[in-house]
Amino acid sequence: MDADIFAALLTRSGRDDVHVIEYGGKTRLAARLRALALDDDFNRTCRWLGVVRDADDDEAAAVHSIDGALRQAGLPPGAPGAGAVGGPPRVQVIVLPGDGGPGELEDVIWRAITSANPDLALCVDEYLSCMRPDGIGAAERAKARVYAFVAALTRPDRPLGATARASDSPLPLESPILQELLDSIPSADLVPSLDKL
Repeated sequence: MDADIFAALLTRSGRDDVHVIEYGGKTRLAARLRALALDDDFNRTCRWLGVVRDADDDEAAAVHSIDGALRQAGLPPGAPGAGAVGGPPRVQVIVLPGDGGPGELEDVIWRAITSANPDLALCVDEYLSCMRPDGIGAAERAKARVYAFVAALTRPDRPLGATARASDSPLPLESPILQELLDSIPSADLVPSLDKL
């Protein structure tokens, strides 16, 4: 799903020079990276590899997980905010929400929604407060907010990635907050044909 959102962001920004590969969740990252590192097409064409992962409850643990997966694949480990290292391919680590704390991609999306639509964001928070007077845990909060926002403004049965790709998407994909995330991805550096993986 996060891969769909990144693909939608890149497409909306006119970027067709990056190939987004879903790795199937943090528990499958090491296996996916090992498979990529063994692929001749990948080794011949990839000049930049971005590894994006949610921090979840602990950014340091997420970085450690990515570091181990990269090392297992024989790729250079990186650090969030450090830019690309090693190469080829140069490896860049992006841990979301990108502020050094816990969270996920939905935290970044919620910040974009709040910035673009503060009144609607307030409505979502009021709705969730009414529905969950005991509160929502920090780990669930951004996801609940984003999904409530999307469900109220578009088809409630549409997954978030599909919503991001849809022409009628209510998500503020052109938001400076989301564009800043895209700006961390170098242009014209991943030139693959890796669909067979």
